[in-house]
Amino acid sequence: SEQWDRRLALMREEFTRLHGVPGSEALGAREWEAAVDGMLRGAVENLGDPHSRYLDRAQALDFQRESAGVSIGLGIYTERGTAGLRIHTLVPNSPAEKAGLLEDDEIVSIDDVALAGLDFNAMRQRLRKPAGEPLRLLIKRNGRTLQLTAARGALQTPDPFSKMAAPGIGYVYFPEFDRSTDIKVFAAIDGLKAKGARSVIIDVRGNPGGYAHIARSIASEFLSDKEVIDTMWRRGQVSERARADGPGRYFGFPAAVLVDGDSASASEMLAAALQALKRAVIVGSQTYGKGSFQAPGQIAITNPDPDDCEECLPFYPDGTAVLLTEGRWTTPQGRWVQGRHDEASGRNAPGSGGVIPDAIVDVSAAEQQAARKTLLWQAHGRRPPPTRDRVLEKAVEVLAAASSRRSA
Repeated sequence: SEQWDRRLALMREEFTRLHGVPGSEALGAREWEAAVDGMLRGAVENLGDPHSRYLDRAQALDFQRESAGVSIGLGIYTERGTAGLRIHTLVPNSPAEKAGLLEDDEIVSIDDVALAGLDFNAMRQRLRKPAGEPLRLLIKRNGRTLQLTAARGALQTPDPFSKMAAPGIGYVYFPEFDRSTDIKVFAAIDGLKAKGARSVIIDVRGNPGGYAHIARSIASEFLSDKEVIDTMWRRGQVSERARADGPGRYFGFPAAVLVDGDSASASEMLAAALQALKRAVIVGSQTYGKGSFQAPGQIAITNPDPDDCEECLPFYPDGTAVLLTEGRWTTPQGRWVQGRHDEASGRNAPGSGGVIPDAIVDVSAAEQQAARKTLLWQAHGRRPPPTRDRVLEKAVEVLAAASSRRSA
């Protein structure tokens, strides 16, 4: 807290030197608000933690909506292009699709600000305007340039998608861990068992995570009673140790978990627990490496007249918030999952942190993106384009071989 206060004092001095004090003619109320937002955002970014974030009023409102189960965004998955952000996957029925954006489009300018030269996170940050506010996007498509307007809005979160991947092998995919994902996953697995599934594949490729207690709930159903799922650490001390409440309904039911470089947080928590306790084989490529957890907090400002009424508080929230990393978690074996962040790429350094699969399947970026498109289309009820999924094929092969050994 002393370091934080010292940083804020230095920021206040520099800000006043550049812009004057509140109420001065140098800045109007709106410009002052934007300048303070920028100052606080910079302070949080300079903490050196990629997962701590300052949220202005619009972003804090988005966070509240997302916490209540309403995802907000454009509905695009991007990577660095030649001069901006290349869209490699478009979410069906998303605001981006409705605005006319296409896969392989490259966003080169946002609200007349060129993206060339910006780092990856800075480019993505420019897309995070308040929900409903238009974004002017300059697009490069097939050698020509065009202007489109899109606005962030509610994204439809599909229910888990399930099917029989092979005789006796069920398959379940879900894109995130929201408030009811565990209940829906259990219903999907029970339905597959009724169709003859004797093992199951759980697909969390591209899944950025969500609620930790939902990942624990799913993991618990594959474990024996009191087995450790994960351990939370704060300031070098164990703050919580999650254990299975079992034996679970799928204890002894063979499973495989599919992962990739975008499987993060709660996805890694589930995969790591089932791998460490030998309840599932992990198939795919090394996961993202987010072994930390954040706590949201509202930013409060001083009430200038707290004595005007008995009910008045000395502080009140101003609508902004901050997400600060509180600690890290370890696997049942005590292994840290958190990777080493690379600011240039906006991702973790290759090979650092994450969950390493038992069966590694090396796929190209194009294959990974094609698989993600197939997953999203299936989950949204669309017929996906024909595509080979070597990661899924490997999981089927592993489970089928294990079944043959058990039969023998």
